[in-house]
Amino acid sequence: MRTLQRQREADEGNVLIRGEAGVGKTALAAHLTAHRLRPLAYHFVWLSRSPEQARRHLGAQLLLRGRVPTELLAPGGQFPARADEPSWLLEVFYAAAAHRTRRQGPLVVLVDGLDEADPPSPGRDTGVPLGLPRPDQLPDGVTVVVASRFGVDLGGLDARLIHAIDVAGAPNLTD
Repeated sequence: MRTLQRQREADEGNVLIRGEAGVGKTALAAHLTAHRLRPLAYHFVWLSRSPEQARRHLGAQLLLRGRVPTELLAPGGQFPARADEPSWLLEVFYAAAAHRTRRQGPLVVLVDGLDEADPPSPGRDTGVPLGLPRPDQLPDGVTVVVASRFGVDLGGLDARLIHAIDVAGAPNLTD
């Protein structure tokens, strides 16, 4: 069974897509990114399991695609030493969210395969794999979409609305 869990707020929070291997979580994530349906930044954990690399990858996309001034967050177009810290990524989230307009809609960040991420380095644990911000830390207007297999503790990710989809059910098979 695949479960879609998301916050009630349509324009912020997180969306958690959980399912068994092979049900299409990565295909959905790839579709969203390939067609630019919403994600402004994305990371596929199979590309890099490293929390530091994932944070830099997401941060770079948010800075570039969000047209965020980089003087403080990436001076001279270079990552600062603190780019390895979860707090740097959170600053980037806030800066990117501040530069969005209502017309542009929410800032959407997608992470696929969160269950396969390496554990965080000592002192860099936010309670969410890869050192991603916890839902209560997210700025207004930010949505984080996460895909993961069942059975892995995803820490501080929140789930308020649950919709279950039977993998063998007609609605899923016609997808």
